[in-house]
Amino acid sequence: MNRVYWDTMLFIYLLEANPIFGERVERFFESMVRRGDELCTSVFTVGEVLTGPRKLNDLVGITGLKKFFDSRLVEIVPF
Repeated sequence: MNRVYWDTMLFIYLLEANPIFGERVERFFESMVRRGDELCTSVFTVGEVLTGPRKLNDLVGITGLKKFFDSRLVEIVPF
């Protein structure tokens, strides 16, 4: 088991299904989950990831992202 820190772009690639990098990041994420790795990120990452849906007033997207970051899949590291 490892503790792995992800920055904003990896979450964006994963959660927005980026056509170039999304599939690769998803495979990496699934592999981490299988191994029991601990995924962590900064509270700033959450804010950055929410910027796109907020600009579009995408309430469904915002709710989904908040649920993802509130889940046990990601530890949010405070500043």
